Amino acid sequence: MHQNPQRYHRGAVGVLFSKRTMSAIAPRLSGRASMFAAYWILAVTLALPTLARAQQPQVPSVHAVSLQRSASVARSSTARYVGQASYTSSTKSTNRMAAVKVTLRSFQKPIAPYEVQCFFVAKDYAKMRYVFDAKKVHSSATFDEINIFGKGLDGGTQNFEQETTHATLPGQSGASAQLNRNRLETRQLTTVRSGSSLEGWIVRVISGGKVVRTETSLQELKGFAEQEVVMLDEIAKGTPVTR
Repeated sequence: MHQNPQRYHRGAVGVLFSKRTMSAIAPRLSGRASMFAAYWILAVTLALPTLARAQQPQVPSVHAVSLQRSASVARSSTARYVGQASYTSSTKSTNRMAAVKVTLRSFQKPIAPYEVQCFFVAKDYAKMRYVFDAKKVHSSATFDEINIFGKGLDGGTQNFEQETTHATLPGQSGASAQLNRNRLETRQLTTVRSGSSLEGWIVRVISGGKVVRTETSLQELKGFAEQEVVMLDEIAKGTPVTR
């Protein structure tokens, strides 16, 4: 026996309803109820694409470049005299600084703000890599330029001490002894406290709760960011939003 193919109607949630099923339901609804149901189905159907887009993370174009990388040196000195001896000392301290400029571009205004995370990375005297500072900002613009400055990094201290004495050579007296009193004997001592060296930065862009972009100042830091995702996530959680 030849069977007539049934026609199907797609509901708001993508479920197929046969014409027979629709005919069975329709008589149970009043005219006002039918109109309300139709409006409800239409509203949900139109909203589904928007909800789907909102759940997908937006991915902006990102460009990051070092804005500043420098070191400041502070010097101090003192002097004192004890009898025929003089003592001088000087200290040189190095403070390293870094900053990065992040540019974001999107084709349309973000549904939710992007979160831009910046991690400043250094190496200690033993060449062990670590994150010494982190910053976090939000951006809701289609085009945004963000300048992020890291805190100062202790680059170490060098102390220099010098002792100068007026000495008389042994076995001398009289005029020759007085002459040799003007000769100086100098002792010097230099001590160094090693600090850290600035390595670079890691920039991550978060959208929809996911990392959608990663930029680094060095290729080595790209691998570090991929291997230490959990650590970077924990640092970001404890970092306040500054903008």
